[in-house]
This record gives sequence, C-alpha cells and structure tokens, in this order.
Amino acid sequence: MSRFGRVPAWLGLGLAAGTACSRGPSEADRAFERPRGRLTSPDTSAPRPVRKDRPPGDNPFGLPPVPLSASVGAYVLAPSRASLEEAFERGAERQSFAYSGAVLEELGERESRVRSLTRQRARIPNVLIVPIRRDERAEPGQIVLTSRASGSGLVRAIAVGGDPATPRVRYLDGEADGAKGEGVLSSGTFHVLGDAPEPGRSLACRVDGNVEHLVWLSSASELRVGLGFAGRIRVAPERSCRVLPLEPRVRPGDRVHVPLLDGFVRATVVRVEPQAGRVVVTYELAGTVVERAVGFTNVALELP
Repeated sequence: MSRFGRVPAWLGLGLAAGTACSRGPSEADRAFERPRGRLTSPDTSAPRPVRKDRPPGDNPFGLPPVPLSASVGAYVLAPSRASLEEAFERGAERQSFAYSGAVLEELGERESRVRSLTRQRARIPNVLIVPIRRDERAEPGQIVLTSRASGSGLVRAIAVGGDPATPRVRYLDGEADGAKGEGVLSSGTFHVLGDAPEPGRSLACRVDGNVEHLVWLSSASELRVGLGFAGRIRVAPERSCRVLPLEPRVRPGDRVHVPLLDGFVRATVVRVEPQAGRVVVTYELAGTVVERAVGFTNVALELP
C-alpha cells in the first residue's frame, strides 16, 4: 500500500503527460534548452539552474558512466537537461523528470548529445538515455516501448492495427481511455519488447523499505535505474527488483498487485481485455471498492 495514505479513488500511476496543440515549442521542447544563466522569470523570483562545468557523464544520482548501445541518428528517449540541473540544485530525490523523444546526434563514452524534435540540443549522461532499436515492426498484440505520437513521454503501448512499420497503438501507461489512449507511431520511434529482461520493462523494486513500480531505464553495474511515480528516477540493487510480465497470465478471481501512487496495492482480477492490453481489477481504497483498468506490463503476480 502507498505511503501517501488516503487518496482519491481515481488516482493511479501516470508516467506520461498528455499534450495540447499550441504555437511554437511545447514545454517539453523548451525544457531541452540548456540554461544559460541564473535568470529570473517575470512572474516568479525563482532563479533558473545554470549548466555548470561537470565531468562528462556526471549525474545527480552518482551513477557510474556506461556506454550507450545506439548509433548516431537513432531515436532515443531522454530527460531534459534543465531537469538534470534542477536535480543537482534541489536534490535528485525531489526532482521530477519528463522524458521525451529525441535524435542521437553525437555518441560519447559517458554522455551523448541529443536533439529534441524541435532541434533543441543537450548533452545527457548515457545512463539516463533509453535507445530505441531501428527499423522495427509491430504486429497486432505486440507490446512496444515508445513515446506518444507527439514525441512526449516514455510509454509502453500495444499494437492494435495499421501498417506494422507505423502501427496504430493503445497506450498502456497513463490515461488509457478515449482519444488520448490511442495514436499512430512514426517509423523508427518504437521497438518491440520481448520476453527477455531489458529496459522498457516494468520492475517491482524494494526501495527504502517500500516496493515501488518502476519503468526500467538502464543498468549500471549491479544497479537498476527506473522511472517511478511522479516522474522520480529511482535506483535499486538488481537483487531487490523483480521484472513484471509483459502479458500477465491471469484469470478472473486471481489475486495480483497493481501500481498505486508510489507503491502497489493488492487487487482481484475481474476480467482480461487482451485486445486492449489491459486487466480490469478491483481493490479496496479508503473503505471503498474501486474498479480500475491496468495496462499489461504493470501487473505483478508477486512482489520482491
């Protein structure tokens, strides 16, 4: 159960934010811009963080540098440089990280240069970049790692139709109903997740005494790096993590664990909707029975 106590029944895990049409770069795009000084915005006295001269690959989590298995020109998922600088200033445990799609422009041993979809450039530690394999195809029913069709977020989705090179998908993370729940992916912006453990899969990790739901970002030595509730990046020993199944083999009446805020809650399976890639469950919250649809990849059969 979450450490946050009583919460509204509708509030679950949201890893990716929606987007809205507007003129000019989005907030996610602007976030890629490298801060150029300690400036004050017109409506707040809070200064913006400065990009200090840091060693290549330096990161606010103290993670060791790692190589990146990708080639120049590949699509990647990466956090903004501004959010990294804020994490150095505020403390990594207090910082939320918004991931979005970018193109790998320069590959380095410890950090690499990426370009957002509106051509904002930044150097990001390799250990925080998630590369997308090139030229993949997704048939209906296969689960992919991607961003939303707009380029924002780091999400999993299930292919439901269309051309396998540009599949129509239903997202499995965040809002999953209505128009926001589906999109058509561009070629080269996704890859299929397989049965083998790899970044992009969900993890249940014991962190600071609580079992948290994370989306696996990378590995560093014997550590797992994952994106958790409210966009927090968490680090846990490999031995304290369990990889969740892509497609849980469950039936009505089975008992499972599903994400809720920063933890998991015990739930009962009501039905499985394989074409939509979700499991409908019920659980008790603050004295009320809640029914909720949870995307494949996010259902735990047992916890570490």
